[in-house]
Amino acid sequence: MSPFSQQLKQVAGILETTPQTLAVMLAPLDEAVLTARPAPDEWSIKEVIGHLVETDIHAFGGRIEWMLAEERPVLPAWDMKGAVAARRDNERALPSLLDELAAGRMQWLPLVRSLEEDSLSRPAVHRVGELTIGDFLFEWPYHDFNHISQIAGNIRAVYLPLMGELMRRSLS
Repeated sequence: MSPFSQQLKQVAGILETTPQTLAVMLAPLDEAVLTARPAPDEWSIKEVIGHLVETDIHAFGGRIEWMLAEERPVLPAWDMKGAVAARRDNERALPSLLDELAAGRMQWLPLVRSLEEDSLSRPAVHRVGELTIGDFLFEWPYHDFNHISQIAGNIRAVYLPLMGELMRRSLS
């Protein structure tokens, strides 16, 4: 298997298993934990999942699809914070959010698996400069892990105050 084929297999595997990973990780948590925001300007766990759904469409799969269809498209700005707020995911059931994420991933996996190595260099114009399909493809699993870490941080924030002072100081 070529290095590119191996990388593509890994990316697809991460994208496919993220919803399952989250389902297992979050199953024991109650609504208070799932909807808590560590700070007023930070997202709850449910909002993070909604963000993952939206970015699949607007930042990753949708952009890659567009970049394959057009030569050097100009990618518009996207208000991800506004998109998360409009979704109102804290009012939704966790299984519904995870199902939406999993269904979206199943829709994008054939696109990911069909990519050829020479397509990775196809560019688009973005507000930060020229980006390629490869940039978006390899950011996608990185983005998943970044938000899994964020979710873990939200969970840590729930348990830290429940510890004694000495333990809290030793962990801070």
